[in-house]
Amino acid sequence: MCRTVLKKIFLILALTSIVTIFSSHKTISRHFHRQNVQNKNSSKVGRNRGHIHIPELANFVIDMPDPDDRLKDGKERHENFLNQTPHQKGPDSDFFSPGESVAQPGKEIGNASQITNKYGRQWLLSEKTPALVGASAAKITCDVDLNNLQLAYWNDPQGIRDQNFVSPFRSEEKNGKTKYLTFESDHGGWNNVRMALEIIFVIAVATGRTLVLPPDQPLYLLRADKKKIQRGFADFYPFDSPSLQKLVPIITTEEFLLREGGDDGQFPIPTDKRQQILNAQNYCQNREKSDIACHPLWYYLRDVGLDAKIDGGSCFIFDSPAENAENGEAMKAQIDKICKLKGRRTQYYNKEIQDAQLLHFSVKRKGGRLLNHFYALTFFTDPVIDNYFKRFVRDHLHYNDSVFCAAGKIIKALQEEGRNLGFSPDKFGAGGYSSMHVRRGDLQVGIYLCRRLPRFILMGVFDPNCN
Repeated sequence: MCRTVLKKIFLILALTSIVTIFSSHKTISRHFHRQNVQNKNSSKVGRNRGHIHIPELANFVIDMPDPDDRLKDGKERHENFLNQTPHQKGPDSDFFSPGESVAQPGKEIGNASQITNKYGRQWLLSEKTPALVGASAAKITCDVDLNNLQLAYWNDPQGIRDQNFVSPFRSEEKNGKTKYLTFESDHGGWNNVRMALEIIFVIAVATGRTLVLPPDQPLYLLRADKKKIQRGFADFYPFDSPSLQKLVPIITTEEFLLREGGDDGQFPIPTDKRQQILNAQNYCQNREKSDIACHPLWYYLRDVGLDAKIDGGSCFIFDSPAENAENGEAMKAQIDKICKLKGRRTQYYNKEIQDAQLLHFSVKRKGGRLLNHFYALTFFTDPVIDNYFKRFVRDHLHYNDSVFCAAGKIIKALQEEGRNLGFSPDKFGAGGYSSMHVRRGDLQVGIYLCRRLPRFILMGVFDPNCN
């Protein structure tokens, strides 16, 4: 009994000390930064490969006050912060300032030689950002006016060049037969699921395949709504967008099986497995004994599709031309520098992958999970193409307006409460409150705490056999 009480006391002290450490720093929450993807029109070997330029991450200064500053009134420090320049002048100073990496809200980017917004910020010359020509900043549909919050970080529509983009790695159809990409949802938390989905979409667009969405399933830690335990990606993303459908045809598993699972289809379903597979085409569960188990469907797709054996430890390289992927010693050196830095395995988009009628991504294969970001797992050696796909994810794989609408209402409520305490949003509509990301999932079980929290805090509190 005494030991249990001591455990709880030390746990509370440990968590309190961690919160205190974070609270000692001035943390001003700026929501939904826009990312600036600078276009490079040269694919010269060895050149900076067209990284995303995000000034607010590269140069943004979080004020870390000295001990004397901690004695100052919180309101005074907040006002001082609002008067500071949000980022230093540096090598990225000629790129977009935070909040200006997309088109100016309500206006299109034309061919002006110089653009200055109402805050006096200079925009890049339009000839240096050709992908923005014809683009407009997106607007969120909501029953509350959220325009001043600037939550929409993407363009809608995209620039004319992006609207007409055609991937040089497209897999041409043979004899009118469609090529597909299928995948199994990751079983982890939502961010793991989201990262894998972004990778899948990039590969589908790059290779010109029709993307087949998996059936709706219960999502880890998103099952509280008993009326809708099974959820699909379309519940979160605007897959019905005509501009997205133009770039990548998206169909459901039910549509795929209807097209190709019959006797006259490309991938006939085995007679003895037909009913089990059809039971899972709309909703499925990751329990083998369930009447709507996902497993028969996954086994079928693994049998009829090609497993490219790409996972989170891969560096999937799209070189041009696709038929002669390994060209040039200089490019090989560049690839080695980028891909093998973290010990990742290099894998080229090759003829076998290109010719496969069905490319399937399985999470059951050992190491098969796509636990990485799309910009780290895929590498397009042409920086113009590489930057296109960064803009593609930014402009198309954002949440539905309903999600942003709910988030915007929460932000407005926090800002109103902040105003009552004397804290106002800045001139860009951001801030007015502080926030903290609490990883509640890390506190689910005691054994996890034993392994992850600092041992000097927990020493002698938990069971000595805990390791």
